[in-house]
Parts: sequence; structure tokens; C-alpha cells
Amino acid sequence: MSLPVVDLAGDARAQGLAHGRALAGDIAHNLRTYLDRFEREAKLDRDTLLARTERYLEALGDRAAEYRRGMEGIAEGAGQPFALIAMLNLRYELLYYQYGTVKAAEAASRLGGEGYRADPDGCTSFALLPAATAEGRLLVGQNWDWIPQARGALLRVRPEEGPARLGFTEAGIFGTKIGCNAAGIGLAINGMLSTEDHWERFSLPFHWRCHAMLGTTRFEDAVAVIADEPRACTTNYLVVQAPDHVLDLEAAPELLGRIGCADDCLAHANHF
Repeated sequence: MSLPVVDLAGDARAQGLAHGRALAGDIAHNLRTYLDRFEREAKLDRDTLLARTERYLEALGDRAAEYRRGMEGIAEGAGQPFALIAMLNLRYELLYYQYGTVKAAEAASRLGGEGYRADPDGCTSFALLPAATAEGRLLVGQNWDWIPQARGALLRVRPEEGPARLGFTEAGIFGTKIGCNAAGIGLAINGMLSTEDHWERFSLPFHWRCHAMLGTTRFEDAVAVIADEPRACTTNYLVVQAPDHVLDLEAAPELLGRIGCADDCLAHANHF
């Protein structure tokens, strides 16, 4: 699969406008894809989704003001309602939680409550310290195993403030969620589930955290984006900074596990 490459610059709103204009067709496609998936697999209709989105935005208030301006820019640039773009940017909290709840209930019903073993899927991430690589340089990467219908893009961002960055996003989702920046910070992610996940925790959202991490210039500041506030849903974040900083964060809503390299390498899938 080839990805469109989009160059963005300026403040959050300017970046959002350019994103929306460049990817308008793919954004419309992603909205259709997710609305269908929410209804078919998570049993959430459009009205319920938008009501939950509005509640989440109200609870966030001005805690993610810059990110909101980016979403507003995308909505304007793509000619889409802001509420739908916000829903897309909150889809991790809204969909992952609901999807996990519905699938667990269906599986328990099928198996008489004896438990459920899901089909293998999901992202796998890795990091290699310089001592373990042929070129003597830190490496980090992942696959992105998600619904094949979702359309993405590679963004080259030169923001008004903060480091330049290069990364992947889904069309319509502001910022970059997998990538690196000019300060040597890199990020890979894995979706995970826990029994403590709930969208009504109203914590700073997953996609905001990825954007914020890739806007930092110090390793400890990138880690603090995850560590300093509880989460709504569970995610694994593999954070690196060249030349040799690597830390894996298993971030459940209230608990945070930290995993370092063993034998100069680290790999993580979709489980604790």
C-alpha cells in the first residue's frame, strides 16, 4: 500500500486546513468506514457516537486547545462537520472500549462464559539499540495491523513551534501517531485492552498523547505525556530517543508498566 505524503507547516489550524484540503476524499472515506464499523461491530449508531463525542469534548475543556484548533482546521479544509472530525480523533476511546466490550460479551455467550481467545491480530513494535544493529544506530519500527479499509498518510510537519516531525496518521486525525522528530524522539504504538478501560474517564485522548509526545525534544518529557496523567483506555507506547534511549510503557488507565531492553532489543505485541 502506498501512502500520500503531505507537507504541513504553521500553527495547528494551518496544519489542519492543509491536511483537510489535501486528504478530503480519504477523510470522507474514513468517516464512512468508521461510522459503518461503529454501527456493525460496536453497536453504536451515529447519534450515540456524536453525543458521546460532545460529552468528551465538554469534559476536556481547554486541556487540548491546540489539538482542537487542528481538528477545526481539518473539518474546514475537508468540508466536514467538526463533530464528525472530533469523533474520528476520539475513535480510540470510543471504538476500542466499545468493540472490546461487545466482542467479549459475544464470545462469552458463545462459549458459555468459559472465556474467549481472540484471533491473532494487532500491531507489533520493536526497538534495537545501536549495539544490536549492523550500522550501529538505534532502530525503531512497527507494523500497523488495523482495518484495511482505513486510509492513512505520511505527514512531514514543520510546526510554528517545536521540532519538525515525520510520521503516519489516518486521514482526518490531526498530528502524527507513529513517527519521529528532529530531536531524535521516536514513537511506536500497540492497541491493548484491559477491564479498567472506559471512555467516560475523559482523560486526554490517545491521539492527542501521540501528537504531544512527538512534539517534545527530551526523552523524559515524552514519557511524562503518558506517565503524568491517568488514561481512559489501555495502550502500549514504545518511546525512543537517539542515540540510545528506549522505554516501553504499558499504559492501562490507572497502572503504568515500564519495560527496558533485554540484550539490546525490545519487542511488544498486543498484550501485557
